[in-house]
Amino acid sequence: MFENVWLDEATAEDAAERLEGLRTSALATATRLMGDRSSAEDVVQEAYSRALSGLSALRDPRSLAGWFRRIVVHCAMNALSARREAENTEAEAMVVPGDGSIAVRLVLAQLKPDHQAVLALAFGDGLSYKEIAETLGVPMGTVASRVHAAKAAFRAVWGGQDE
Repeated sequence: MFENVWLDEATAEDAAERLEGLRTSALATATRLMGDRSSAEDVVQEAYSRALSGLSALRDPRSLAGWFRRIVVHCAMNALSARREAENTEAEAMVVPGDGSIAVRLVLAQLKPDHQAVLALAFGDGLSYKEIAETLGVPMGTVASRVHAAKAAFRAVWGGQDE
């Protein structure tokens, strides 16, 4: 069985404090994914709880930020999937003239959660394909394919608003 040496050296309070320092960036990522701060706060709290209970799985404390980001993204994708199932239908785009940010959020809400995630990580957080691949635990080629497909899906939904 793997012994996590760094956790023996750091107290649970120290680990919680380090995670707490990542909360602001995690909230920004979750807000981009979820589209609203309230849902994002729920996602970050869930991720924080999972991270605290799973600290023994973290083998290298230097990777704490990336590990926590991965948990946040997965929690957000789960929440987006649950939201979609609860609504049981794709959202209708309601464009508010003159407010592009609302229109963009409405279009993003219609995309699949994995498409929302790669767009948020690539364009919202400015991560490289390599960083996104590490965050999502997929190959870089998969990230490139998902970004391409997500951009095409975004354009299709955006273009359909004019009809």
